[in-house]
Amino acid sequence: MGYSAWSITYGGPPFSKGWGLTYTETTVGQRRVGSVGLSWGKTLAFFGVIGYSKTIGKVLVDPAALPEQAEPTVSPPTVISAALSQDAVVSVLSGWSFQFFLSAGTGLPVGVGGILNISLSTPPANASPFSVEIGTMSPGAGGQIGWGWPF
Repeated sequence: MGYSAWSITYGGPPFSKGWGLTYTETTVGQRRVGSVGLSWGKTLAFFGVIGYSKTIGKVLVDPAALPEQAEPTVSPPTVISAALSQDAVVSVLSGWSFQFFLSAGTGLPVGVGGILNISLSTPPANASPFSVEIGTMSPGAGGQIGWGWPF
């Protein structure tokens, strides 16, 4: 189960280190999670003080929760699919989290990059505390701590 997210950041001037305040809204199937975060990094926003991002993401599966592989046979082993429910994804995205973000510039005030989210709450069975996102963001790098709530 994947998700999509958009966020808007208020922060310091472009191409400078500084703080940013971010609101993010994440769509998981029919459910949504809102979150606010305080970030520190470089180029948190473009157009002076406002930045915008749109990403798609996926919560990773906890390898320890996967069934054990059977002994090798003559036929190739089947791939184990461990899909997460909407509730499991919402649970990982809710509560306190920390994220690292990195985006490379494209010559415009928008870059392409990725985000690694680390949930500080206890994820449900079969879910990892880690989720990854890719998409368009303000160019730069940094970290953010935030709190999310389902609605």
